[in-house]
Amino acid sequence: MTFLTLIVLATVLIAVCAAVAWSFAFERRAERRWTPEGRFIDAGGHRLHIRQAGASGPAIVLIHGAGGSAREIMWLIGDKLAREARVYALDRPGFGASPAMGGRIRLKRHAEAVAAMIAAEGLERPIVIGHSYGGAVALRLAVDNPGLASSYLLLGTASHGDVGPVAGYNHIAAAPLIGGLFCRTLPALLGPARLKAGAARTFHPDAMPEGYVEAAAIAQLFRAATFRANARDLSVVNSELKAQSKRYCDITEPVVLIAGGRDKTVLTKGHSERLATVLPNAQLAVLPDSGHMPHAGDFELMREHLRALTERRG
Repeated sequence: MTFLTLIVLATVLIAVCAAVAWSFAFERRAERRWTPEGRFIDAGGHRLHIRQAGASGPAIVLIHGAGGSAREIMWLIGDKLAREARVYALDRPGFGASPAMGGRIRLKRHAEAVAAMIAAEGLERPIVIGHSYGGAVALRLAVDNPGLASSYLLLGTASHGDVGPVAGYNHIAAAPLIGGLFCRTLPALLGPARLKAGAARTFHPDAMPEGYVEAAAIAQLFRAATFRANARDLSVVNSELKAQSKRYCDITEPVVLIAGGRDKTVLTKGHSERLATVLPNAQLAVLPDSGHMPHAGDFELMREHLRALTERRG
């Protein structure tokens, strides 16, 4: 081994150690900045962190999307809905303050966690709202647990096995060996600088609400365990949705689909519009000038549909 090779290896080792140290420091800052605001429950073997708001009215369960948390979806819509309903939002396993889970069939495990929370909280046929990947979880909840919920409201949902090519770094992050090192070094180092621009693209062409990135704690995604959990979800989402979509015709509960006509993250034509033709009891509303966050683009429309579902439930 030449002296130059030793210098290169030493430099790489120092860089990796520095990135690991930065990652741990980033996580300590994140823990101090965003302490859990809800409570923890034991739900079917999952230790789940949940947030609850509202003292009366129908029970509503919120399921956040990829990379999000209960804090994010509560900040966007949950706290507003709590004025007229009892709202429950969970950190899906691996996100927010909920520990990660094992297993390969990711949508099934997430749906099991939601069902366990509903049982643990004693919720009788709640209305379930899911956004994006959370909508896919809600669909899995519906096919695996007929009658558990009274109805579903899905926002920019992923439903079929063509979400699009998953970013290559997610496959690396999900890999058995190299994935752990990848998640412990690069996300915290490179992710925060791109955070605001990435979040704004998700809302586009709607404007991102002022204070969203901080209030919703989006930077928590760059914690090593969270980034790895998200990567494991996304690396298999297309194959899981392809298999799951064959069962949608069995969902008999009312399902409202709200999607953005200019959604570039989950294409409305290949998902919400396609799903509406398969579900026996579906209603579709497309906001032509909204993106992947239609609940932010037109909150009042979403609330009107929710009230209609509540009346049907009553």
